[in-house]
Amino acid sequence: MNNFWDSNLFQTVIIFVVGLLVFIVYILRVRDERSRAATILIMEIREIEGALKKLLEVVSSENYYSSAPVIKENSWEKYKFIFTKNLDQDEYSLISEFYSTASRIEEERLILTKQIIISFLTKCRALHESVVDTAKEKYDISKEEFLTITDKIAKKVYYDTPNFLSLTPKKLMSSLLQNIKYISTSTASLKIKKIARIVKK
Repeated sequence: MNNFWDSNLFQTVIIFVVGLLVFIVYILRVRDERSRAATILIMEIREIEGALKKLLEVVSSENYYSSAPVIKENSWEKYKFIFTKNLDQDEYSLISEFYSTASRIEEERLILTKQIIISFLTKCRALHESVVDTAKEKYDISKEEFLTITDKIAKKVYYDTPNFLSLTPKKLMSSLLQNIKYISTSTASLKIKKIARIVKK
């Protein structure tokens, strides 16, 4: 009996069992990592699609300053290697293109937002300079008259000072929004949901 515990057969069995356990733990860890990545992607895609729909409303009203970010993080870049075996080439390309287009839309949105801020600061500077010049010229008028004049100046500055809003980012963003292909109704989304165990296989 003692010979069995010291034998090569016993050592081989132990190595095999340990190796098998390590392999099972590895497979389970990979499966869990894939499932977690799929859940993150599904949630992020839904969030991006919701932001894109809201941005479409903003574009129609041209209230760009109040627009929210379209994409905060690109999890596809981080996890796409995990899904190479699960998605066919068209599905893989569809998701890559979706993230690429959403990122480009966000770039254009940021450009427009910065232009609005620059335009606002330019108008404020022009208003300040006009009010200072008026105060120097008409220092002997009453407070009411001064307020009336500055109100007229403010309206004039608002309409006469250029907005600096380039049409290029507006047109490009509008075009990208009209042509982006959504993921949530695609076969790629269904496969990722199955990996995330959101829907049954």
